[in-house]
Amino acid sequence: MNRSRVRSPWLAQNLIFQNYIMKKVLLSLAFSMPFLFASAQSNKKIEFGINGGLSLYNLTNRQIYSENNYKAGFAAGVAVSIPIAKSFYIQPEALYQQQGSKYANLTTSISKADYEMRFGYVNFPLLAKYQLFNSNLSIYAGPQLGILTNAKYILTVSGTDINGKYETDIKKDVNTIDFSGAYGLEYYFAIGGNSKIVLNARYNTGFSHVMKSEESRDAKSKNTGFTFMVGYRF
Repeated sequence: MNRSRVRSPWLAQNLIFQNYIMKKVLLSLAFSMPFLFASAQSNKKIEFGINGGLSLYNLTNRQIYSENNYKAGFAAGVAVSIPIAKSFYIQPEALYQQQGSKYANLTTSISKADYEMRFGYVNFPLLAKYQLFNSNLSIYAGPQLGILTNAKYILTVSGTDINGKYETDIKKDVNTIDFSGAYGLEYYFAIGGNSKIVLNARYNTGFSHVMKSEESRDAKSKNTGFTFMVGYRF
């Protein structure tokens, strides 16, 4: 048997993947060049930062989840603040966030059950930021692309007959890509030199459906929530 013929499908897939990655890199560079050029014309410098904090997320489908509770998780990532004009910035970010929802205290005569949907996303917000009145306070808004990393359904039961915690991996049932919009406020404290401590609060509105199946009772659910972070910028 000719080994080259056996390996050819793998080689073809590898070449396609490499070509795809190269196109993404070139597209990202082409997209960034106007911002970097504009920044070079500005007196202000590009700032880099790291952030971490709390996420409070829910699933929006009022027909099903009208009594859902927000699920707490963590958020952490990096950001770049690029000055474009006076008081105006473009701020791309990369964040890992825990999202989901929970429905607590479903009680019957013999047991109590808590349901939880637990998701992990790597989110990429692209924010347009405006500094208010040349102060330390800014407002921002922009689109966000999310890539799913993990998804679990968790059932916790306590009662007279059944007790326990049961986890099911549902990643195959959840859409890999999530689109949303981010809107928020940012306030910084100068701590010497070019360093800053940054406080960040935002709200995310989901635009795309979380679940894949249109027949699922969760099909029209969307991610929505709040994120509160503290960051260091330099």
